[in-house]
Amino acid sequence: MSFGFSVNDFIMLIALAQKTYRGCRHAPVEFDEAGRAAKGLYTILESIETDIQNAQSPLRQDKRRVEEFDMITSNCKMTLLRLDAVISRYRSLGTTNKRLWDRFKLPVKDLQDIKSGLTHHISVLSVFLDTVGLETMGRVEGKVDDGFEGMLRVINRLGAEIRAGKEGTVMTDYTNDETDIWKQFRRELIGAGYKSGEIQRHKESIKKYLRNMSEQGLLDEAPPERGDSEEQGIESEGSWTRLQTKRPTLSRDAETQGISNVLAEPPTLLREELQAETPKQKDESIKEKEVLNSALSDALKRQASERKTESKKLLLDIENLKGKINGLEEALSTSIEDRRNLQDANALLVKQGSGRESVLKSAINALQEELDSFKTLAEEALNTSMQNCRGLQDANALLVKQGIERESVLESAINALQEEFNNSKTSAEEALSASIKECKELRDANVLLAKQLTEQENTHNAFAEEVKSIMTSFEEKWRDTIGKRRNDEGT
Repeated sequence: MSFGFSVNDFIMLIALAQKTYRGCRHAPVEFDEAGRAAKGLYTILESIETDIQNAQSPLRQDKRRVEEFDMITSNCKMTLLRLDAVISRYRSLGTTNKRLWDRFKLPVKDLQDIKSGLTHHISVLSVFLDTVGLETMGRVEGKVDDGFEGMLRVINRLGAEIRAGKEGTVMTDYTNDETDIWKQFRRELIGAGYKSGEIQRHKESIKKYLRNMSEQGLLDEAPPERGDSEEQGIESEGSWTRLQTKRPTLSRDAETQGISNVLAEPPTLLREELQAETPKQKDESIKEKEVLNSALSDALKRQASERKTESKKLLLDIENLKGKINGLEEALSTSIEDRRNLQDANALLVKQGSGRESVLKSAINALQEELDSFKTLAEEALNTSMQNCRGLQDANALLVKQGIERESVLESAINALQEEFNNSKTSAEEALSASIKECKELRDANVLLAKQLTEQENTHNAFAEEVKSIMTSFEEKWRDTIGKRRNDEGT
């Protein structure tokens, strides 16, 4: 593409969007909203693939449009890569090998942020493509400029305030009262310093952007948080977020009694929904657990028996270590933070006993697995870079070889030209000598001719004098003869 944009990069972006939304389909339900947003972005990108590949497309004729489109797609790529990384990190949640700690570390807030980012990219891309189409047909006077981008930022801020339920920003549904909503947003834009004429020039594009936000639910006030996690499947305490798959919040006693069975269940049972135990259902629940324990293998029974005595203490340890585990996850960025968190965790294990040591070891093992995974990725990237370097070295050697061959050919051509020049010089010198010799001969001949002409002139002068003398003598004789005749005739 012109102005530095690559069609191949755009095709790879489409493939990335397709990969992410397909990955979300095989992930836990918490990925559904982000997956739908990724699919929406994929649909838009795929629909304009033909236009991107067309050299006559309006997107490829204007440098400013290409730069804006490149910036939009770059932002889309960053968000999609972020979602792809989350899918890869938590891919074990959809397999039979998932670990209990993976459930505790599902980044629901990150998924919500990614979904919001993808929705924003869809709206911006839709408005941009609509604006490009309007400009192409000559139906608008203005262009998408820095002022329009600023308006979108103001609208996004207002949308965030509406979703947060900030006082004074609650508005009616956009689809039911579009005129009133437009007036309110227009007043906010004017209050932000934008001129009325500038807002009017982008009115249709802004309205389309607001419709897209309304369809995505970005103009709806967020519902109040519930005491349980039945709708969201998430229970948050401080900085710790724990996955609970569509079940009400358990009491401390119920979780204490049921935690050993949860820990003792095989991985396939970890995906089943956990049912809340009430005092009335306690006996029935105990019977069900006894039946479940009887169905387990001898090894799992022994494991359940060993952990049952530690379940209550382990639950307290888990709650106390929530912040520490989050700190360990965030500490992966630097070795100093990682070392400090490990030291804190080690000190905590010394104080609180061997039970926490096993929990911390599990967390350390998880971190070690992540580090090993990162190391593997780094080694693969290094191998790829080394292969690329070797390819570049081979290409450089080939270029050097071609340069030597071309230098040899050029040297041969120079020698041939030098030889031809020398031959031409010799021939020219010989021709010059012959010309000089011929000139000398011509000069001698000219001198001789001049001498001969002088002699001939002298001879001619002598002959002329002689003729003149003869004529004078003849004239005198003629006069004498005429005089004699006249005298004779008179007589």
